[in-house]
Amino acid sequence: MDVDAGTHNYRSNNSMEVDLPYRQVPHNKFCWLWDDEHKSTDVTIQEGKNEAYFHPDYSCGTAAVRGKVHFQQGEEHYWEIKMSSAVYGTDMMIGIGTNNVDLNKYKSQFCSIIGKDAHSWGISYFGTLHHNGKTKEYTNKFERGSVIGCHLDLWKGTLSFYKDGEPLGVAFDGLLGKQLYPMISSTAARTRMTLLCSYKTTFSLQYLCCKEISKHIPSTTSDALTNLPVPNSLKRYINWRLDWVFKLNNPTSYPGIGPRRKHAKRYR
Repeated sequence: MDVDAGTHNYRSNNSMEVDLPYRQVPHNKFCWLWDDEHKSTDVTIQEGKNEAYFHPDYSCGTAAVRGKVHFQQGEEHYWEIKMSSAVYGTDMMIGIGTNNVDLNKYKSQFCSIIGKDAHSWGISYFGTLHHNGKTKEYTNKFERGSVIGCHLDLWKGTLSFYKDGEPLGVAFDGLLGKQLYPMISSTAARTRMTLLCSYKTTFSLQYLCCKEISKHIPSTTSDALTNLPVPNSLKRYINWRLDWVFKLNNPTSYPGIGPRRKHAKRYR
């Protein structure tokens, strides 16, 4: 793996590139982090740029932050947000939006900022979907410790959510042709959200093969990758680079989606 000292790009030998703002972040876990330069004044970015701390003293409005990089057309993205503190207040939200979203616009007003206009799409901790000022019922309320997975498919133009590993279905469509960023927001004092992982891959034959294989793994199989009738070198590659695709498309085979890996499994 090579590192470009000027741009902090990590290049793997398989020609996939991941843009990272800090070289110490493992390339296999994060392809983007929160952006210190594009956030409300009442947000502090902590813990290696993956944790957002909202309203450290007290709250008098809505604070938000977006990701460091925007998503590219033809990519598949998956990221997870953990509700790391008490979940309360007018709203705490997860979603996406364009650079037309003014993250400071409602700093003196309590509101559901992600989805308040036509340039953002969000899910509230109440379990409702928000876009263009409209709200729709979607799932149950989030609690402290809830892990919300987000799957953005920029081949089909859809955004789907997962809650604690359970797929909730497509929430939004019609997302092609837009420059989108991940976003989170909160109106509540001393609340935290933690980015657990952020993965991406191009929509490719490689991705489609992993997706198709995952559909045929029995849901009772606890170590599905080990038992696949494929060369060990391919197992190693999937385990290190694309195991999230298996988890995303067949969550019943895995106890939760996301970066549960402490050490890479070895295939001899």
